[in-house]
Amino acid sequence: MIRSFHMLLISILLTGGLSAQKIKVGVKYIPSLLAVDHPSEKQMDSLRAISLNYIYSNQDTCMLVAKRVADRAERWYEGTIQQGDALLTLGDAYTVHNEWENALAALAKAKVIYEKKENKARLALTYLKSGSVHLKTDNYELALQQEFSALDTWLELKDTANIFKPYFEIGHIFFLTGQRLKAYEYNAEALRWGRVKESSGIINVALNNQSELEKVLAQEYRKKADTSATPEVYLDSMQLFLDRGVASLTEALEINQNGNRYRLFLCLNNFADLRMDRGEYDEALALAQQAKMVTDSLNSGEFKLANKYVFARLYRLRNQPKQAIKAGLAGLALPSAQKQKEVAHNIHEQLYLAYKDLGNPAAALPHYEAYSAFEIESVTAAQARAIATVEAKYQTAKKETQLIELGAANEQITRQRNYIIAGAATLTLLGLLAFQLPRVRQERNRRIEFTQALIEGQEEERKRIARDLHDGIGQSLLVIKRQLDANKNSTFENRTLISSTLEEVRSISRDLHPILLEKFGITSTLKDVVTRVGDHAPELFITTDIEDIDGLLDQKAEVQAFRAVQEALSNVVKHAGATAAKVTVEKVENGVKIIVQDNGKGFDIEMAVVKSRSLGLRTMSERMATVDGSFKIEAGESTGTVVRLHLPVKSSSL
Repeated sequence: MIRSFHMLLISILLTGGLSAQKIKVGVKYIPSLLAVDHPSEKQMDSLRAISLNYIYSNQDTCMLVAKRVADRAERWYEGTIQQGDALLTLGDAYTVHNEWENALAALAKAKVIYEKKENKARLALTYLKSGSVHLKTDNYELALQQEFSALDTWLELKDTANIFKPYFEIGHIFFLTGQRLKAYEYNAEALRWGRVKESSGIINVALNNQSELEKVLAQEYRKKADTSATPEVYLDSMQLFLDRGVASLTEALEINQNGNRYRLFLCLNNFADLRMDRGEYDEALALAQQAKMVTDSLNSGEFKLANKYVFARLYRLRNQPKQAIKAGLAGLALPSAQKQKEVAHNIHEQLYLAYKDLGNPAAALPHYEAYSAFEIESVTAAQARAIATVEAKYQTAKKETQLIELGAANEQITRQRNYIIAGAATLTLLGLLAFQLPRVRQERNRRIEFTQALIEGQEEERKRIARDLHDGIGQSLLVIKRQLDANKNSTFENRTLISSTLEEVRSISRDLHPILLEKFGITSTLKDVVTRVGDHAPELFITTDIEDIDGLLDQKAEVQAFRAVQEALSNVVKHAGATAAKVTVEKVENGVKIIVQDNGKGFDIEMAVVKSRSLGLRTMSERMATVDGSFKIEAGESTGTVVRLHLPVKSSSL
């Protein structure tokens, strides 16, 4: 997968989030500022601005000044916001020097300071920058967690000046893991905030990102056309995305004609690359040459490398392989090629193809090997699944927060209504009984109906997604697996990867909606839940005493029983610290009794019910209420916790 070099500019947008004041300091004053032993806060701000000004043009100077600022902050401003800001600048300097551990250490110290000072705005910056470091080390899961933390914080603060930043980074993570539509979605949010702020810089970068995604989508449709019996459909889609890419870059160029040189280079270089995809080589050459003039004035090795890649690809497509090789080798000779591996990978691909065109396989081989090695190590399916899980948790947490806020609002309404009732009772008890009580009952019933509809709607959505996973992706993977099994040339690793992916899809599908429930009944489904929990938590010994209760509960009650047991066992695994658990299901008079107990550390039940903001206990209680059942949680006789559920049998079973 080709990685985008235009993300260099996003780093420029994101770096130096505390330097909005744009302090300008003459070069001749830098030595005198560095020599000040006890700088004032204004001088500290100036030193940080100097460091950030040199972050891409002279990284040694950037690091020298950043270390000096951090040293002075530790000596004179320990534990203050000033020290936190100095550590952020030091983290930026370490990041551009590829000293990832030092960068994360500096950011962690800043985070501690901001937490103590309860400064959420700067705390969000530490999340953002930590996520950027994790992204550079290909730790996509941690990167996404940090970026979502930054996004949540800035959304909470309604900080329109910074909200766009995590959207850019999140979009880039999805881009790097091959999830183009997700990348498009988050980049569109960054673009929207840029238009809200009327910021030419944000809009420009977002449009460039958009054009890159449109170009990649066009390339994917071209590949489909090459292998399709009806290529016309795919070629039309390819042309559509290429036209959109041109429109995005045309707008970006118009915005930035007399603006920032970094952004101007980005537009020109990307436009040249896009023109090549359209077969417009003369126009591409003119744009690449303009981009070269800009990058020569920037003294940026990263941008020079990106420009060399464009020339190498352009010359190869123009059937000038020798010039392509010259441009490619010049690019790989740049020091920045060691840092920007994704761009170097693209150049290796062009060199391999150019040497191949010249009929020189010996020279082509090392570039093919370098290109292939990068492809293999770039993104694994496991990484893609991991970041999908992080995003799913983030979206789920948002929904849970909304439900909690809804619950709090309902509680407040209830309290206010109770005050009104109490006041009215002192005036006229009969009037209250005649008029107020029906309204209270109606409001309570409306809330119960809403909760029930919410849970049922959630189950329907889970069912739909589970069906799509099982019938769509699952069946496709099964077909691929069978083809691989039948192909003697397929590798054991390929077959193993497909099998594990297929099993994971099935597992996700089962968790989303109990397919076994519809096929084999509630008894088998509950046994399957226990078995799967035991498989995933081998340290937990689970015993069962499950009677046959098939046919006793209606369909809704079966689903709620399944969900409640699933949630109870999940709590045992995550929180109880238990070594043993037992699930009991038995028929009782006019109902079914379910008990889940463990020998874990237990907890203060009453305080948990009163204070807990977790949705788990609340949801189990609500689930039982929707089917006229009961839910009770209590401490074990010696240790652990006991969850007791009771569900009424359906009327036809009485």
